[in-house]
Amino acid sequence: MNPAAAAAERKLLYVATPGVRNYLEYGGHGILVFDINDSHKFVKRIRPRAGQGWQALECEGNSGERANASALRQHDANLDVFRSGFGKLLWEKPYEGGCDRMAITPDGKTIYLPSLENAHWHVVDAKTGEVIKKIVTNSGAHNTIVGLDGRFAYLAGLKSPILRVADTRKREVVRDVGPFGNVIRPFTITESKPVVMSM
Repeated sequence: MNPAAAAAERKLLYVATPGVRNYLEYGGHGILVFDINDSHKFVKRIRPRAGQGWQALECEGNSGERANASALRQHDANLDVFRSGFGKLLWEKPYEGGCDRMAITPDGKTIYLPSLENAHWHVVDAKTGEVIKKIVTNSGAHNTIVGLDGRFAYLAGLKSPILRVADTRKREVVRDVGPFGNVIRPFTITESKPVVMSM
């Protein structure tokens, strides 16, 4: 990317509300958009369609509008994908086992979507919502992080003290980390090397 294009690219943060189950008193229903480079200034609220029992459990953003999918909102069964900057719904799909805390690759092309504390993660094409592959860990799929370089997805379940590391090219688990003293939640990854820092 040339310097002018890099300077023009906006880095946006997407925050799903409500953040606690479906308690609308904690921010209402929708996705709040903030401009990271402008002191996290509020940009707008994206108002997805409301439905019975819908919950915004997690939201992932991707810097700039080059990504196919830049804002995602999910509830127990479905995943909604919006186009960055426009709030236009690109697609909505239900997934076997439900949806939990997903992560999207830095290029915006692939979603690692855990089932709702079930046995597997879905690897999803962010442009179409189609399942590319199913990764079965039998760990109570829950938290997901994709590293900044996009090479690995880190898969943590609520029924296992082992963190699974998936190669995003092979789309399969290539390494286990642990065991830790208990289940892993929440967690983050250092930038310099894949060290898990549980909180």
